[in-house]
Amino acid sequence: MAKHCTQCGQLLPDGVKFCTHCGHSVESAQDQTAATRAVAPTLPQVSPEKHHKTQSDKKSITIKKSVLIPVIIAIILIIGFYYTGKVFTDPQRTVDSFRNAVRDHKTHELAQMIHTNENTKVTDAQAKAMLQLFDKNPSIYSQSLSAMESSAKHSGKQPSGSHALYQLKKSGKKYLIYDNYQITTNNVHPKVVTNLKGMKVGIKNIGKMKIATKANSDDSETITLSGVIPGYYTIIGQSESMNTSQSAAMLSNEDNAIDFSGTFVAISTNLPGAKLFIDDKDASKILSDKAVNVGPYKEGDTPSFYATYTVNGKSIKSNTISISDDESSDDYSEEYEDETTTIDDAESDGINLIFEAAAEEGFYSLNRDDLNGEQNENTLDAYFQDYYDALSSAVNEQDNDYLTDYYETGTSFSQSTFKDLTAIEDKEISESLRSFDVTKISAADSETFTIDVTEDWNEYYYDDDDNAVDKDFTLKTTYQLKPTAPGQLKIVGYKTNGKSEK
Repeated sequence: MAKHCTQCGQLLPDGVKFCTHCGHSVESAQDQTAATRAVAPTLPQVSPEKHHKTQSDKKSITIKKSVLIPVIIAIILIIGFYYTGKVFTDPQRTVDSFRNAVRDHKTHELAQMIHTNENTKVTDAQAKAMLQLFDKNPSIYSQSLSAMESSAKHSGKQPSGSHALYQLKKSGKKYLIYDNYQITTNNVHPKVVTNLKGMKVGIKNIGKMKIATKANSDDSETITLSGVIPGYYTIIGQSESMNTSQSAAMLSNEDNAIDFSGTFVAISTNLPGAKLFIDDKDASKILSDKAVNVGPYKEGDTPSFYATYTVNGKSIKSNTISISDDESSDDYSEEYEDETTTIDDAESDGINLIFEAAAEEGFYSLNRDDLNGEQNENTLDAYFQDYYDALSSAVNEQDNDYLTDYYETGTSFSQSTFKDLTAIEDKEISESLRSFDVTKISAADSETFTIDVTEDWNEYYYDDDDNAVDKDFTLKTTYQLKPTAPGQLKIVGYKTNGKSEK
């Protein structure tokens, strides 16, 4: 086997001890092998089984690492997600969100945040009403916020004795593991009372209107409106005869009902047939001896009332009575001067419109709308009693001036009547009325009344032979009466239908 110098690489012949080129000592192959064996340690021989086990252990460690690392990462992520979720579901965070939304008046955010005991949807309008309530009643907001703060610290438990309108409560789980907290409240159902059938009532800008179908002037109806969260709302009522509204804090179902009942006022007068005026406008109502109801009126209305009575183009006016919303201004009395009263007193006591002239003696007025009513009977009894007294005086004293208040002077009828009376006076006849009875009242036309009267007379005179004559007789007479001015009735015609002596 050829050898080379280990120093310079020169090919060496067999058996040489030194390099022929560089003189480097050359060891034999046996010497190199022996030296190598002397220097190098003896390595143990590895069996195939042990070699396989070593390779298997290395592979197991690699597998464990590939499993443990994702698990550790997953655990870290789970812990991170848990604490992140815990932060986001922290009840104090809910309270803070509510506080900030109230402060910034974020109605839409509040509407989504608040839950009710009836699971109804809270609208932006309701959230706005809640904010108005807080603005008008800061103590309600403070009480609610304080209760929420306490509940947040005690896992949703409500403070002892708390009556807060808005509360923080647990409501199930969130993400399966966290306690869920909500701002909750109890719905309020406003109630409205009205005596006006057909009135529509509701909450302004919220929900649908409801209609009073059973109400009447004698029996009010209570209407319960849809539920809303506690707040400051405007309740409205609309009807053909009255529109009204009222703003109020709605806190619970125990709140008093809003009263939209109309107030009706009974108007009466001492002069039936008078025309009613309300607030200086013709009310198209004729007053009679029975009270006339007008209205409805609501609290705060201040109408005024008076009446006029017109005959033959001549008018008189009653006193004026006004409704005032000032309780201290009530000076209503039976005097004839203008007065004021309250709506409550007017409702309970009514209003009596007085014509001063009609209360005086000698004022005669007939009610065409109630011909045979008591008022006409009383008027005619007084009228004919006065007339017959005047007639007796005119005959007995031979003075026709007694009758000028009962006849229209200058007419052919009055002139003919006075002529007949003069003939009786010339005979020196003395007449006196025993009794009379008004038997029938009717309206002859739009201007006159027809009155049937039975009269019992006594007549005393001397006949042509100078004999005293004293006799009683009965007349059945039909009179035509015409109103010529307020309080004045004139006889414009009469007819004797029969005479019988007793």
